[in-house]
Amino acid sequence: MRASGMLAALVTGSIAFTAFVSPAQADFSFVVNDHTYDVITTPRTWTAAAADAASRTLNGVTGALARVDDRAENDAIFNQLIANIPSSSFRNTTAPDGGGGAYAWLGATDRQKDGTWKWDPTNSGAGDQFWSGKNTGSAVGGLFSNWGMTSGHQNEPDDFGGTQDAAGISLNGWPLGVRGQWNDLNETNRLYSLVEFATVPEPGALLPLGLCMTLLRRSRRRAVLIRRRRRC
Repeated sequence: MRASGMLAALVTGSIAFTAFVSPAQADFSFVVNDHTYDVITTPRTWTAAAADAASRTLNGVTGALARVDDRAENDAIFNQLIANIPSSSFRNTTAPDGGGGAYAWLGATDRQKDGTWKWDPTNSGAGDQFWSGKNTGSAVGGLFSNWGMTSGHQNEPDDFGGTQDAAGISLNGWPLGVRGQWNDLNETNRLYSLVEFATVPEPGALLPLGLCMTLLRRSRRRAVLIRRRRRC
């Protein structure tokens, strides 16, 4: 990831690091619980997104579409997505069969067998099953899920039209769920994707980004620092 045009922040809590790239390149990255997440804003089908994720590396670690294991992780991911994807871009990542809502692909699918929802983030055919059935189904192995609900009633996954085999996290809600929840979608939808790496950026890579953050803050008060910002 290039340092030019970036803003980075080190914070406390579960989110350790956040990076923003210039508007010319909308992709951005963040870290949650020692895992790095890349948000890819090139709309792709689920299978293409899984292949793209598996082609990426960070520190020699291969990427995969994101797996979400608890509420805190889900909320941290959603907060970063909603903070850094402008609502004007939602039209670029919408699913007509998902109530017309905006989504980003996760690594969850039941494409091998309807109702057998697995974390198969590279589309290898293997993975941990976390859900069985449709909206009236149940969690498997005590694993976390966050399917769409309204008024305390679980509505998803519903396999609408019998063609919804991949899951996305909602950015703006839909008639059967609220933003931050998951919906099963037709995998041919072209959406943004969330790529996860089981590693964090090298320490040396954080320094230039931290300097950029400092310069950007100071530039609001001292115009002379604008020239220095361009060199970050």
